[in-house]
Amino acid sequence: MSSPSNRILVCNTCDRREGAATAAQEVDLIKTALGARGLTGQFAVSEVSCLGACECPVSLAVQGAGRASYVFSDLNIDDLKQDIAAFCALYLDADDG
Repeated sequence: MSSPSNRILVCNTCDRREGAATAAQEVDLIKTALGARGLTGQFAVSEVSCLGACECPVSLAVQGAGRASYVFSDLNIDDLKQDIAAFCALYLDADDG
């Protein structure tokens, strides 16, 4: 099975508020939310060191081969996981992301 051509990257160097999920936990939250929308296997979800939005943590990027790339910052991924999955569905529906 080939890996998906779309990626979600979660910054693991962003400062998180005390008691917040770790980047690894956020990756799992996103994967679960994607699965709930029927998008399992459509995105590789992983951690990455620094997305360059350090002044507004936590940041996340969505990328795809031949598609637009997006970087979002100032996120609470636990609160927004369903919105992130909804965005990913729209991203796939758009011809070029």
